[in-house]
Amino acid sequence: MSVKNYLNRNKIGGLILIVVIVIAFGFGGFGGGFLSNNQNNIAKINKTNVTSQDLIKYINQSGISQKAIQDNLDNNIIEELLSNLVSTKLLELEIKNFEINLSNNSVSFGIIPVPMAQTGS
Repeated sequence: MSVKNYLNRNKIGGLILIVVIVIAFGFGGFGGGFLSNNQNNIAKINKTNVTSQDLIKYINQSGISQKAIQDNLDNNIIEELLSNLVSTKLLELEIKNFEINLSNNSVSFGIIPVPMAQTGS
């Protein structure tokens, strides 16, 4: 066997290895993307996932302008919004778990005695 044939065979083997690695990272990324489909999850409460889409929806529904968010990135506004989303999600799960139902009448009954809820004050 000549040196030229040996080097050509090793180059092909090395090229195949590089192609396999590129394909694996291209499709799966780091962290075992082939084994789990949780790359979109940003939090988990018990068995319930909070996705990045949930956070985007929460931010859009919060009424906070994009400029206010951009101006406060250094003040950890994203972390604060995520914390609020997780708290809200946790409350929703507990309400569902304990089968709590609140009517509009019971909510009004709880709010009316609060002085700040009175009109004209």
